[in-house]
Amino acid sequence: METPSWSISTCELDTLDQAVKSSLDVSVLPNTACSRPASTDVKMALINIAFAYGQIGSGEKAKEYYQRAQEEFPDSGMAAAALTLIESAEVSRFVIGPNTRN
Repeated sequence: METPSWSISTCELDTLDQAVKSSLDVSVLPNTACSRPASTDVKMALINIAFAYGQIGSGEKAKEYYQRAQEEFPDSGMAAAALTLIESAEVSRFVIGPNTRN
């Protein structure tokens, strides 16, 4: 079976998992060829976690992870755009009120 071009190695998955569990302090990870994720990998991991929380309806957790992505990577346009959208929805809900459709 051919490996898809988008696949990620088990080592890379384990490393990203360790980074997330250690609050993304990649300095605590061993320095081997695949143990230190590139900063773009960490940035995308945070954004993907945030997106996943948003998809399951955990808006506060989604916002938290987008904020972490923006704090760690101020150049992240994706995190900034997502936070703008979330904040816009929060303002609309406050001004207009909750959805009252039945």
